[in-house]
Amino acid sequence: MGKRKLDYSDDEQETYTQHYITETNDNTITNNKKYKSTSNTNTNTNNNNNKTSKNKKKKKKNNKNQNKNIKSEFKIYSSAEHSEYLDKISLQWQKEYSRHICYRNRLMVLDDLKRRVFNSKNKLFKDYIFSLGIFGSSVYGMATVNSDIDFYLDIEGVPSKPKKFMYKLSDSLSYLGYKVYNTIWQARIPIIKFYDPYNQFHCDLAVTSNLISLANADLIQSYDRIDSRFKPLVVFIKMWAEKRQMLDGSLFISSFSWINLIIHYFQSVSIFPSLYLKSDSQLYLDKEPRILNGINCIYNDQNLDQYALEQQNQQNFAQLLLGFFQYYLKFDFYHNAISTRHLQVVKKPKDEKTDFKQLYIHCFFDYSHNLTKGLNHKKLQIILNEMKKTETALLNCKPLNTLI
Repeated sequence: MGKRKLDYSDDEQETYTQHYITETNDNTITNNKKYKSTSNTNTNTNNNNNKTSKNKKKKKKNNKNQNKNIKSEFKIYSSAEHSEYLDKISLQWQKEYSRHICYRNRLMVLDDLKRRVFNSKNKLFKDYIFSLGIFGSSVYGMATVNSDIDFYLDIEGVPSKPKKFMYKLSDSLSYLGYKVYNTIWQARIPIIKFYDPYNQFHCDLAVTSNLISLANADLIQSYDRIDSRFKPLVVFIKMWAEKRQMLDGSLFISSFSWINLIIHYFQSVSIFPSLYLKSDSQLYLDKEPRILNGINCIYNDQNLDQYALEQQNQQNFAQLLLGFFQYYLKFDFYHNAISTRHLQVVKKPKDEKTDFKQLYIHCFFDYSHNLTKGLNHKKLQIILNEMKKTETALLNCKPLNTLI
């Protein structure tokens, strides 16, 4: 069948033509809108790309500037420059450290405490024979200006109710004008922490019959006689630890434990000998026994001056300080323990009580006692992090006042 020819009248043709033009115009407008929209999108994308590119360039420039600052901050020092810096720090601390030692008469505070509190008039002590004494850094001359005074109360016959006794003693101190701020009765050695307003000292009163601390004080004094570099390093480490709130035997490490770490390090670099006497040695058998808490607290205190004369290690204070931090940053705390009896690292005792102890320091006289048994993993990591920071500062020749 052939195609039917479409015949339009003039009016119909005009109507069709107008409709076609309108439709075409609408499509053109729509297409133009689409084009404009696409064009705008492309333009925005290009603008965003340009902005991103500019930001990247700006960031790159800032990074370069930061790298320049880092390079300028951490200068690489030659060995000669670093050696000169360590010499300078050593001389500076040698002049300054004595200013940080407390020279006030602490025995006078002891006498005052006896007169005010521990006397025959105090009904708390009427049933006990007791003695009050002083121990710690106040005895061996290494107390800093901010150091507490450590007292011990030795009571014959342990009170049947230690908690009640501790709080009565605490109340007695408060009544007589002392400011008690902590009573720790459940610890291995019960302690009362208080402030003495009459003499302006912070004090720790340990209620204990453990008198090995007296032998420890004598031992430290003997080591001090051997080498003059010992005391300046002890004073620095105590101040360094105190500034970082790490000089606390109940939470971190006590002053005595820090001193043991220094003694062990000095032994590792051949400055200190071992003063331990084996029970079968002739010198041990010849010495008069000193029995404290069932332990013979004697040691080799002979020829101490001779050790100093035979000294081969010539490192200065700053070299020893840097070496101290580096030694313990590399120390295997998991497997090894610190012992000042031996001139070498010893293995940590392995049993269920010591497996989880992060740091094990043997007491010189009471060898089975760990001086840092309360230190947990988190606290040890804090100590090691602070050691690392100070080691970095020493390697980068930072001023002395930024190290403490």
